[in-house]
Amino acid sequence: MSTEAIMLFEFGADGGGAIIYRLPNNKVIEAGSSGGIMDEAEDPVKKWKKEFENWEAWWKNFTDTHQDFWIFFSPLFIHDDIKAFIKEAVENYNYKNRDVTDRKERWNYKLNKNA
Repeated sequence: MSTEAIMLFEFGADGGGAIIYRLPNNKVIEAGSSGGIMDEAEDPVKKWKKEFENWEAWWKNFTDTHQDFWIFFSPLFIHDDIKAFIKEAVENYNYKNRDVTDRKERWNYKLNKNA
């Protein structure tokens, strides 16, 4: 990744995750991998790199792709530039009357933690 790229966000899930970077032109790159947890023959490692117009386009793709389950990913890093954006998404998250207090607490911990 370019030295001019800024890491905005990193998340993980069982067997995978991704890092999201903002480039100087405001485009956003997602670089991720998944698979290989137990047996790479049955669960091969997949790597990807995708480009998005900006942070908002990336977030829309992320939440559209994962729908109600994005809250179950584990945030590993949240850049100060996007904390307000994510904080609002977490506060407004509702999962079909299921209690997700513990998941919101994980996100809020990272949102309130200094780098």
